[in-house]
Amino acid sequence: MQVKLEAFMDINIVLMSLGIFVVAVIGKIVAGFVCGKGINKWVVGVGMIPRGEVGLIFANMGKSLGVMDDIYSQLSW
Repeated sequence: MQVKLEAFMDINIVLMSLGIFVVAVIGKIVAGFVCGKGINKWVVGVGMIPRGEVGLIFANMGKSLGVMDDIYSQLSW
């Protein structure tokens, strides 16, 4: 885990993280309602929530290759 835990001491970072999390979860659940007939739309929407972990894997790879810096673990205001 390459997260700077002291970043969570800043209320702005915590609020921004919670906001992004809520929007991501709601967006994926709403996207599940686009699937076709005869499919449980809630299962599709909730099933897409873990997709964000793949983004973290790619962000870590980008950081290790020098493409990204620490911005995904620390926001600067």
